[in-house]
Amino acid sequence: MRNKKLFALSLLAGLAFIGLIALFAKSNEQRFSTSPAKNSFIEDDVERSAQDAISEGLKDGQFSYLDYSPEILDRLNNKKVLLFFFAPWCPTCRAAEKEIMEKGAFELPKDLVVLKVDYDSSIALRKKYGVTVQHTFVQISGIGGEENSWIGGGVSAINQNLE
Repeated sequence: MRNKKLFALSLLAGLAFIGLIALFAKSNEQRFSTSPAKNSFIEDDVERSAQDAISEGLKDGQFSYLDYSPEILDRLNNKKVLLFFFAPWCPTCRAAEKEIMEKGAFELPKDLVVLKVDYDSSIALRKKYGVTVQHTFVQISGIGGEENSWIGGGVSAINQNLE
């Protein structure tokens, strides 16, 4: 008799647990739906946020750290531009990025814009500047020509190598 009660109680608890999992999965499905109607608003907000961030990040006299795009590069006529070839799987890249984000506004030149370039997907850009390893920095001129490049380092290396 005791075993039957224990079995029934275990069965009931298991069903309740499965029900909670199903309920949780359903709520997450609604929150992260891939339906075009829901995501079009999200994409519009993301696009507006990106444009706001770009405009905010390109103010004169303010250090900027932005994701690379050709459109952003075209808007950087009178600024010092440093391409940072970043790979998310690279611990050295992640450490340098953390340092740039924490100290860049205080310790790097105010007219500098660091553009984070995805090392893995930016093959043409890597080829253009002769980049063979991640964690490479390339300082470019206003017309896109390379002025200086180096591998590795954080904020102090950037300050030492900028021309």
